[in-house]
Amino acid sequence: MKMRRNYFNHSGIKFNNQPAPPKVGVTAEESNTYTDFCLINVGGLKETGEDAANELSYLILDVIEEMRLLQPSSMVQISKKNPDRLLKRALRIIKTGYGQPSLFNTDAIIQELVRQGKSLTDARNGGASGCVESGAFGKESYILTGYFNLPKILEITLNNGFDPRTGKQIGLNTGDATAFEIIR
Repeated sequence: MKMRRNYFNHSGIKFNNQPAPPKVGVTAEESNTYTDFCLINVGGLKETGEDAANELSYLILDVIEEMRLLQPSSMVQISKKNPDRLLKRALRIIKTGYGQPSLFNTDAIIQELVRQGKSLTDARNGGASGCVESGAFGKESYILTGYFNLPKILEITLNNGFDPRTGKQIGLNTGDATAFEIIR
């Protein structure tokens, strides 16, 4: 057991100490780690629809419990096909107050990805990533170069391309918002 614990400490610390590009903008202001948005998925389903939890799943949960690192974040994909043992193991860690792993309903994620047009195989290979986005791993791109601020775009549009905060014209001239027509 001592050798195993030593391995946990070494590998967990190395992951948490990876070099990363410098952060800019809101990411630099709001983040205090280099490994933001890394999320380890445990459990879930295989491509064939069978339970994907295995001994490595439980070993990873052991590391999560022992190391208690902020990053990488961890989550357990829970499906009707996973054994109760997986959920109980995750709950034992959660009840310590550590705040991880998070739990996600794999069956709901798969259903949503299929609804979005993903194949059943791709959906089963997917899960949660980043903060809490779901996607088909290896089939989509998650490029985090900044944050897309939809309310800000609406504000600029409603102000004829003018940003009330900066006092600058940064968008297209969209006209007087009171003259906008609803197209049905």
